This record gives sequence, structure tokens and C-alpha cells, in this order.
Amino acid sequence: MEYQIVNESFVAILLHNSKKLDLQNAKCIVKDALDGAGLEPWEKIEIDMFSGSGDTLLIAKPAGGCKARIADYALPFFNRYFTD
Repeated sequence: MEYQIVNESFVAILLHNSKKLDLQNAKCIVKDALDGAGLEPWEKIEIDMFSGSGDTLLIAKPAGGCKARIADYALPFFNRYFTD
């Protein structure tokens, strides 16, 4: 199962059972998500990958664009699901 949040400023994707995900595959996944949402792919992408328990969270944004921020209330979620 996969969860996505896609807009022109950032892309967040939670991938289940993605133990062999590398940066090149992550870029393709982000570009596909943008295309699927009817948005133009970004020329340069910054991607942060967080892995744990076999799942991976991708947070991507256009390079040089505005930053996606993680709210303090979301940190317990990361600690619970993305720590080894």
C-alpha cells in the first residue's frame, strides 16, 4: 500500500515493503507522482528518505524551492514507524 501527498511545492510518499529503494528509483517515483497529479516534473529534485521497519517515507521538493516543514506533532509518528 502507498500513501501520497502531491502538490507543486512538495511530494510526500509512504512506501510499504521498499527495502531496496535507491535514490534513482526514488526520483522516478516522485516524477511519476507529479505526472499522475497532472503537474510538471521538476528539473532538479531534493529528496529525503526515511526508512524503518521495511517502509520508506520520501519527502521531495524542487531544488532551490521552498522547504517542506515537519510539524512538531508529527515527530512521534516518525519515532514510532521509522526507527530501527
